Amino acid sequence: MSKNDIDKKLIRWNDVFDELLIDARSFIKDLMQGINYTLASGVIMIAMGSIFLLYNLGQFWRGPLFIALVLLFAGIDFLVGFYNILKFFQLKSKYSRLNEIIQRI
Repeated sequence: MSKNDIDKKLIRWNDVFDELLIDARSFIKDLMQGINYTLASGVIMIAMGSIFLLYNLGQFWRGPLFIALVLLFAGIDFLVGFYNILKFFQLKSKYSRLNEIIQRI
């Protein structure tokens, strides 16, 4: 990599950082809201899976294929919901320090 390529990349990164400095508070606010939406979507997915499972509990007389499909769809909802909640805790711990710094400014 030549010195000119490195200089061009540094100039581009400098532009990115200049833009972030101007709008850092808004950026962090949007980031934290997105993280909170991850938690909300996880809870909603688990609720949808539970409602789907409870709604179809009385329908199990329809046969083993129906039971398998109900359990599959409810299970997918539960897995996606738990994954989203896990992702929320990972992202929250990863970016909480950044949020604290912005709150102190």
